[in-house]
Amino acid sequence: MLYLSLQTKTVMYNTRPLIWATLLTTVIFIADVLLLQEENIAFFYLLPIIIGLFFRERNDVFLLGLVTTVLTLIAVFIRPHTDMFNELLLGRGRSILGLWACVFLVLKILTLRIEEQEKSEQFLALFKFASNGIIIVNQNGDIERVNPSAEKLFGYNTGEMTGHKIESLIPKRLTKIHQRHRQDYQHSPHPRAMGSGLNLTGKRKDGSEFPVEVSLSPFTTARGRYVMAFVVDNTVRTENEQRILRQNQRLEQLAAALQNLNENLEERIRERTRALELVGHLAVGLRPGAAEALRLGVGAPLLHVADDKVPSVEHLDVGDRNARQHRLLDAAVVRDVLARDV
Repeated sequence: MLYLSLQTKTVMYNTRPLIWATLLTTVIFIADVLLLQEENIAFFYLLPIIIGLFFRERNDVFLLGLVTTVLTLIAVFIRPHTDMFNELLLGRGRSILGLWACVFLVLKILTLRIEEQEKSEQFLALFKFASNGIIIVNQNGDIERVNPSAEKLFGYNTGEMTGHKIESLIPKRLTKIHQRHRQDYQHSPHPRAMGSGLNLTGKRKDGSEFPVEVSLSPFTTARGRYVMAFVVDNTVRTENEQRILRQNQRLEQLAAALQNLNENLEERIRERTRALELVGHLAVGLRPGAAEALRLGVGAPLLHVADDKVPSVEHLDVGDRNARQHRLLDAAVVRDVLARDV
């Protein structure tokens, strides 16, 4: 019922100028018909057209222009004792031209007003339904307007943020720093996009803090200079960045561990290669049974023998040693192999 009542009042208010223009046109027409010939009041038909500035529809102005034109011509035929030709050509012709000039002027003004109203409605819709928080601050740092997303972001009810200082949305420890930054920004205002590398922190109504990202857009009106701030909750992004940083640290640790493991494996491979070369050199001077034992793996434990217990390679040159040395060496190696194997 309340909605219907408000809608009815709105319709009545919107149609009220049209009703007044219609009544005024009727009164002027009656006066035009009843007055004598020398009394020409045709220019009074401009008054209803001027009232058309308050119309909501441009078609109503055009229709009113047609009606007043027809009534102006009808009055010439109804008025008694008039020179119809002179009246139409000289008197009413000029009046009708002036009337339509006024009609097109009113239509132009209405067009500009409607376009401005549409832009204003679009801005209000963007301001109201934007997913990001929007805060408008004057040159003194007072919050003049906020959208619902900003109120929800900072935990305020509708209208609670208006009139407060912008520093009320910043942690207390950062208030003085922000005041200096705001004053410097007022001296040289410039647009600042999001993602400018600043680590900003906001404070909710309950005192809790959260990371934010802010872009600034200064503008000037007849009332002074203002700054429009677009605020985005940066909590999820900050958490993701920290998570990625921790993962990178783990990957670096894992890479270092793999590198150490690879170096250890390479060192073991080099040790095994040296041991195999040593076994090959030992097998050259051994008797067939001992050499075969080394080849079959019986002498595998020999690979772990310390260097000080095994003769060096250069001392195993068969061509430079006599048979006695070969026999002693064969006996020592076979004894050691058999002892370790058992």
